[in-house]
Amino acid sequence: MNDKLLYQCLNGSKYRVKNFLHSSRSAVTIIEVLFAIGIVVVGLYGVMILVPLAGRQALESYAITQTAAASQNAFREFQARGLHYPNRNRPWLLCEDIALPAMPGVAAYDQLPAYYSSFATPAFVPVRSYKELIQYQAGKLVASGLDVATAQLNAATSGFCIDPLFWSAQPLVGTDPILSGTEFGYRRSRFPYYQEALNPLENPASPANAWGMQPRMLRVTYPSAPINASAPVYPASSVGFVPAKGKLAQKLFASQDDVSNPISDADGSVNGIRGYYTTSTGEILQQATKQNVSWMATLSPLEQATGTLPNAFTLSIVAFHNRDRAFEAPVMNSSTGFDPEDLPDAERIAWAVPPDLTMGSSPTEVTYSGTNGFDLELYGNDHVSSKIKPGEWLMLSRAFGTLQIHKWYRVVSASAEADESGTPNFTSITDPYGNAYPSASVPKVWRKSVHVIGPDWIFSTVSGVGASPTIATIMPNVLNVFERVVDIPWE
Repeated sequence: MNDKLLYQCLNGSKYRVKNFLHSSRSAVTIIEVLFAIGIVVVGLYGVMILVPLAGRQALESYAITQTAAASQNAFREFQARGLHYPNRNRPWLLCEDIALPAMPGVAAYDQLPAYYSSFATPAFVPVRSYKELIQYQAGKLVASGLDVATAQLNAATSGFCIDPLFWSAQPLVGTDPILSGTEFGYRRSRFPYYQEALNPLENPASPANAWGMQPRMLRVTYPSAPINASAPVYPASSVGFVPAKGKLAQKLFASQDDVSNPISDADGSVNGIRGYYTTSTGEILQQATKQNVSWMATLSPLEQATGTLPNAFTLSIVAFHNRDRAFEAPVMNSSTGFDPEDLPDAERIAWAVPPDLTMGSSPTEVTYSGTNGFDLELYGNDHVSSKIKPGEWLMLSRAFGTLQIHKWYRVVSASAEADESGTPNFTSITDPYGNAYPSASVPKVWRKSVHVIGPDWIFSTVSGVGASPTIATIMPNVLNVFERVVDIPWE
């Protein structure tokens, strides 16, 4: 019985397999076709997303490579030409930019466009040596009440920013105003271009709750042509030298490699032309470059024994890709105030403090190692952009007695969005001088978390009198910083 049942089962399976093979289809169904099309469409969509992303990353990689090579070439140019110190062949120009007289009958901030669109004679003072530079700056500080030794230390230890491209893009106006007893937050002769006492949590166009004097570099440039070596340096009113014009500044501080085509720069298939070309009127012109890559230089004094004038500086070649060199004064609307979109944002400042550091705690000085990097929380005013992305750079600045220290750091990571005050994640903050935010005059401030890598940095926990907060200078499109230690001759 069991053998017979087993035979029937096996015999039936054989017939079912045979029938299945004879009845198999020779085509596919519409459902299968639709599934196949869907798979192909998803694949093509993925490729469409990846192509522009890969193109953008290739452009960013190319820009980083360009800026890295340009910064190293610029350093060699600095060394060969002696651009990193003032000398008789190429003096530095210092800008006197404080206190234009007020225009009677006009509201303070309504005057600013008139000041910046005017073409008054700029008060640029040439200095032909490091000694002259210290003497001139110290002389102004002595006039304000400091003793000579302290004045010279302050003048020598502030650091310097060599930035002819910035000055070549500015209107020919000599001063940034302080009007009607109200402090104007910007000062173009400093890097970054803010008054020293500006509180970074306040609106720079209408500041309040000033901090103590904060570190700023002196922004210098070169003259547009060689000057008479015997011309008087003092007083400033007898000088009237014009800073380097666009072509000279661009030749020294912008890449000359990315040449453009005078016929059709938009056509990528047409090669760039070096040398000179003739216009339709017969004028001979030198071929221009796109100048996508440009740079400036900062000189920060090395930490030295107290009471000594520094002669060793860290020279940092700061390379940009598509730098915004313009500076436009903000215009205030009588009903709505200042539009944040109108404020200059090529240079921004923020208060920088590690998230695990408590102000007012002990010890008063805490060192963070930059080898593996450290976390920072940046605090700024809502009128100032909080944008910063990985791969860019920022500069940290702080005063150590009379010495100002400035160091550059690469941003490894940054939070996608800044936290706004008054939210569950960020309710409020008190600055090192005891000002609480948000406040009636400043309804919003922002906080952004970043991780930076670079040299070690010492943070101060002192609050109130004697506070020495760390200021972060944020500049978009800084893709490379090349640093070396250099000596500046005294004479």
